[in-house]
Amino acid sequence: MFQKGFRPIAGEGGHWVVIEFLKIELGEKFKSILDFMDEMRKKRNRATYDMAGLISDTEARESVKIAKDFVLKITKIIDKLNPQKKLQLVNR
Repeated sequence: MFQKGFRPIAGEGGHWVVIEFLKIELGEKFKSILDFMDEMRKKRNRATYDMAGLISDTEARESVKIAKDFVLKITKIIDKLNPQKKLQLVNR
């Protein structure tokens, strides 16, 4: 988003805005992963505010794996678009 001159809103709706932006920007190639991430966003919101235990350990681990893979793919896209900017990732 930053590279395109946009930034997400802070607070309520910020994560939704990022996912919607990515759906438009990345297109059909990333539709399934972004749909998955949107569902996890909704579950995280419900688990945080409404109902604990909504997300299993297995689902959480799988979500982290998918998110890491997504970040690697996006990093490659950013590097191709602007090779002078290198995204520095912190391994956690």
